[in-house]
Amino acid sequence: MANSVILYSLKFIYSGERCRDYKYYDEDGIYHEIEVKDLSVVWENFPEYKKEDVYVLDDSTDTYILNKDNAIPIEPYYGDLDDKELDRIAKLPMFNDI
Repeated sequence: MANSVILYSLKFIYSGERCRDYKYYDEDGIYHEIEVKDLSVVWENFPEYKKEDVYVLDDSTDTYILNKDNAIPIEPYYGDLDDKELDRIAKLPMFNDI
């Protein structure tokens, strides 16, 4: 598939401006304050999106704290035109019907 273009349909983009502050203590009692993409915002505001159909692709492990079942780790994108990370993600089982 050299030089091929695959088009993906995005229904919702969760930008950094929509991140929520999340505060917690880890197992060692250390306090943390982080910003995370909380998918419950999507389900609260867009009831047509079901939990089993919404995923977050993120290179920040902080996002996984609130989205354990729906977060897909992805390598950071640095502008490399030969980057194949989205091709890898598209082959995951949950995207077979796309």
